[in-house]
Amino acid sequence: MIYLAVKNEQDARIFQEDLDKLTTWEKRWMMEFHPDKCEVITISRKRNPEQHPYTLNGHQLKHVDVAKYLGV
Repeated sequence: MIYLAVKNEQDARIFQEDLDKLTTWEKRWMMEFHPDKCEVITISRKRNPEQHPYTLNGHQLKHVDVAKYLGV
């Protein structure tokens, strides 16, 4: 699980850069993340929080309202 408090566009870019670094890391260590198993959840007090499009390995990640925490 990775997370970042995203308050503006710059924070959203930083988060996307972190996701891009994960792609580099997985290739270096011969591992593979499955973007179809990854989700983005936005936690906010705002009625209509901004949802930024994030990608992993060129696949746009799905935004969800609830997520199951597996505790791993």
